[in-house]
Amino acid sequence: MQAGSAVTIDFYGMKLSTRSPMQINAPVTLGSCGESEEVRLCLDYLRCDDKVLLAGCGMGSLACWCASIVGPEGLICYEAQPALVEYARWAVKVNEQQLDVRQGALTLEDGPVPFTTLPTRTWAGSGLVGAYPDGATVPGVDTNRILREEEPSVLVLDIEGAEFGLIPELVMPTVRLIILEIHSNYATQPEQERMWGYLTDRFRVAKVFHFGDGVKQFVALERDLS
Repeated sequence: MQAGSAVTIDFYGMKLSTRSPMQINAPVTLGSCGESEEVRLCLDYLRCDDKVLLAGCGMGSLACWCASIVGPEGLICYEAQPALVEYARWAVKVNEQQLDVRQGALTLEDGPVPFTTLPTRTWAGSGLVGAYPDGATVPGVDTNRILREEEPSVLVLDIEGAEFGLIPELVMPTVRLIILEIHSNYATQPEQERMWGYLTDRFRVAKVFHFGDGVKQFVALERDLS
């Protein structure tokens, strides 16, 4: 696709367009990364009175869908990848949503953290035009601080490496539902077992979608806080 060309598609009622500050082949991305499964989990499990912490909003379609259910005031939205932040903001604008897409990587403390571009075989790596220099950093956000201050009832998280170690360190007494996009090939078996042990001690697995060759899963976990 040449720079300056555009494709606008309808994705579960949300508009996506490649005419943005950067270029992603949206139809290919949506057909190859399992984005629809994540949307389906949100449609099945989100409630209108939820407050959602969304980390890894990617192209912005999931953020727009969450906002359509809980309202813009019910959504806290982060994306670490600099170019995808601009794409997500464009999607928000195209869909006339009043959302603040914040650039930041969820970590255990505030401050800059190294940014690592995904391998080119992943949709984000192969779909982006341009590359990020070695040593680039992005803002790190203290996840437990956000959990304390915002008291979300839902956590939606894209797990691609460091998040395997992040999850077991989280304190989330107000969270009733977690929706995860898990890339298991980015973690060792002990890292995966530690994360799953933490989650299944506190939540029950409600639904799982296996995508592609099985290294990617979309999972909904819930618990009763009453």
